[in-house]
Amino acid sequence: MTKKENVEFGMTLTLILLVISWWFGKQLVGVSIICLLICLLAPGLYTPFSKIWFGLAKGIELLMSKVILFLIFFFVVTPVAVIRRLLGKDSLYLRSFAKDNRSVWMERLHSYTKNDLEKQF
Repeated sequence: MTKKENVEFGMTLTLILLVISWWFGKQLVGVSIICLLICLLAPGLYTPFSKIWFGLAKGIELLMSKVILFLIFFFVVTPVAVIRRLLGKDSLYLRSFAKDNRSVWMERLHSYTKNDLEKQF
């Protein structure tokens, strides 16, 4: 772990202890001051705790990205698909291609000339 990550963990721990002491009483103010001093003077002492903290954050990151993508799919994409199916929409023309023996590709009967390639865009 780098010194910066150890300092970040120390500051986070200090902030958490200060919030807990503000919420429940003044018992942890001294402990939070000691954690802040350790953070400023010897942040290397936080290395094992910093590894655990950032490892936990990485695990939560991997899990939450999948959960968020599932929720977006379930609450946005699925209802839109159900509504479109109920309304009979067929943007890809799948039903019409299933009925015919024709190809999905549109046939273009055009012989290209030199002028077609001069200004392509």
